[in-house]
Amino acid sequence: MRTITPLLFLTTFCLLAVPGVSFGQSDSERIRVILDTDANNELDDQHAIAYLLFNGDVFDVEAITVNRTRAGGGVDQHLAEAQRVVRLCGLDSKIPVLLGADKSFEEIRGQLDQPDFDGAEAVNFIIERAKAADSRRLVLLPVGKLTNIALALAKDPSIISKVRVVWLGSNYPKRGEYNQENDVGSLNDILETEVEFEIATVRYGQPSGTDAVRATLDEIRKIMPGKGPKVSPPVTGRHGGQFSTFGDYAVSLFENIRLHGDPPSRALFDMAAVAIVKNPAWATAVQMPAPILKGDGWVDRPDNPRKIVLWENFDRKAIMADFYDRMENYQLASLPRDVRRIQPWFQNRRYWQYQGKPVLLVGGSDQDNLFNHPNLGPNGLKAHLDLLVSVGGNYVRNTMSSRDRIDPDSDLYNDINRYPFHRDPQTGLYDLDRWDDIYWKQFRDFLEMTAERDIIVQIEIWDRWDYGPNSYGVGGSGHPLNPDNNINYTRQETGLPEKGDMSYPIFRTVPELDDVPVVLAYQEAYVQKMLSISLAYPHVLYCVSNETTSPEAWSTHWAKFVHEQAEQTGVGVEVTEMWNHWDLSNPMHRRTFDHPDLYSFVDISQNNHQTGQTHWDNMQAARRLVADPPRPMNNVKIYGGERHGGGLVEGTHKLWRSILGGCASARFHRPGHQHGYYGAGLNELAQTHLRSARMFGQAFDVFAAKPNNGLLSDRQENEAYCAADPGKQYAVYFPDGGSVTLDLSAAKGAYRARWLEIERSRWSKEATIDGGKPAPLKAPSSGQWVVLIEPVE
Repeated sequence: MRTITPLLFLTTFCLLAVPGVSFGQSDSERIRVILDTDANNELDDQHAIAYLLFNGDVFDVEAITVNRTRAGGGVDQHLAEAQRVVRLCGLDSKIPVLLGADKSFEEIRGQLDQPDFDGAEAVNFIIERAKAADSRRLVLLPVGKLTNIALALAKDPSIISKVRVVWLGSNYPKRGEYNQENDVGSLNDILETEVEFEIATVRYGQPSGTDAVRATLDEIRKIMPGKGPKVSPPVTGRHGGQFSTFGDYAVSLFENIRLHGDPPSRALFDMAAVAIVKNPAWATAVQMPAPILKGDGWVDRPDNPRKIVLWENFDRKAIMADFYDRMENYQLASLPRDVRRIQPWFQNRRYWQYQGKPVLLVGGSDQDNLFNHPNLGPNGLKAHLDLLVSVGGNYVRNTMSSRDRIDPDSDLYNDINRYPFHRDPQTGLYDLDRWDDIYWKQFRDFLEMTAERDIIVQIEIWDRWDYGPNSYGVGGSGHPLNPDNNINYTRQETGLPEKGDMSYPIFRTVPELDDVPVVLAYQEAYVQKMLSISLAYPHVLYCVSNETTSPEAWSTHWAKFVHEQAEQTGVGVEVTEMWNHWDLSNPMHRRTFDHPDLYSFVDISQNNHQTGQTHWDNMQAARRLVADPPRPMNNVKIYGGERHGGGLVEGTHKLWRSILGGCASARFHRPGHQHGYYGAGLNELAQTHLRSARMFGQAFDVFAAKPNNGLLSDRQENEAYCAADPGKQYAVYFPDGGSVTLDLSAAKGAYRARWLEIERSRWSKEATIDGGKPAPLKAPSSGQWVVLIEPVE
């Protein structure tokens, strides 16, 4: 066993905080951490949570996970106490607080292949964050039993090399200690792995453990009142009372617990463990061969090559001084960048999360390539985006297209679209080695505008219609990649045609197809330039193409290219491809469905050429194909106009079928040059339905429900559609009035039925119905309705 000096320990474990150095750190320097707590046990967990959250310049707090130990009630009570402290720290809904294990490691480990095993929410999140695209190792900081940590390592051993575990527990070398005794199996299992494991010792009654880091009631009463941000409304404490600051709550916790010693005090064990992760100089680290627990006693294994670290001799004065300083001079934690970005929701990967919270994406816009329309509509692009947000929208499409021209008869075409490359005004030719600064400024400005409004952007990199007969040709409206429109290569060098060709040879330049490196180099430079801007933003999704007919090798090349660029930048990214065929059962779509490693979501927009029951049935068939692993299904364009999709009203039906059908997004397609030619865009009809959709989403937990028309009987084709979390909530959508019977056999007791009149965006008729039996449902009138059925509180 050897003592590690603070400097050596810093080198060994890549920590960044040392005495005398400012703790204000950049994103790349902050310590990634998940705190795992039995928060309702004593009072040290609460102080550890607050201390961690008030060190936002030191830690990237990815989540707080909870478990149940034998004191403090059920696991739900531990969850509630952790949530209470997070609210008192002013970070309610900003830092995830996740439910973990109730039972022990040995009781749960055999069920890890089940989707809803005990502790799944916390364990799955730990695994996901450990595997995140981040060069920094994730610190797991359990300050209760080790169950959640051991389960995560057992379920996915690949994370062992990606995490560092710092556990508050043990009286080593003596026997006993509360956290240890609550799940010995989890501790022994971790000791037999190769995970980087450190123990912040407790050592009851001894000056060498965290038991020495104590606070008296007198000093808490003197120092803590009013400390921390003031929150509103006040939070009800564990022992009653209303509190607006954590400092006031800390006083209550100390006043309602038995104190020990002379003077009477209480140890802040867990807070001390957080402190030595922040600054390892505040304790001594001792490296030793990993022992094992047998019975209730430790057995040393001096020849064990597996090493762990013990922390002891905690500097009580320095730790408590820093704790009180942070209560006064707090810097609130925020989610790490990679948690804030748009990505599949860790609790239900069929949906998206943004800023760490699940989000249903709905939207509409009057153009697809919005960045190239800064003067869109009567008041410009900003006003258009503000209108979208005002009606509940949060999702737009952005093709990187440049083919639109000014149309004096439509205020949706107020701009001459720019191309990404510099064009010589004298010759009219493009230089592919020079950028058009205005094009890229418009793109960056658009991403800024959408980021400020929390609008998710789905980019389509390539759109085949930019290279068709009307857009690719020679002259002012021709595309820069046409050899006759640039100074960089010729038709003879590339084999590219003069006129647009519906076989799209421009999409065959990759080595696996026609292998045209001179063109591919400029295509890659263009995409790299786009990504150099967009990867800095957390609200962007990527689709390789718009309704492509090109060979699979083209799409594969660009999906890998985006992933590689993102990895080099150190960020995560979500990519898909959109195939042209209107029938989702066509083998073309399996290119995306069957490759979740490359395509982390699917876009089924072409299904929106279908109508009625067929639209729903095809969507559900696709949903089954992307069930393992589950992925979000997006609809970045809902056709519903005179040319495609069955008309404007049918387009609104598709929005609602998509929402109840388990899709992650739905957006009305642009109207085109004529009103409602392709879709509703953001016209008044679209605004009404987006507003109603957001009202519905606020009342109904779409993330917990599943499409379930099997609960409906006495139903005609396309008459009604159901989503449900049986026994908890049900929703039935009626496209045009009608009546069905809903199976409520799993619903016991009284239920409330509320009707949303979609076309007026208002809740109207409400009634009480009995669960446990079939329930007849009849829409109040013709037109579009959705009924929400939930237990009477």
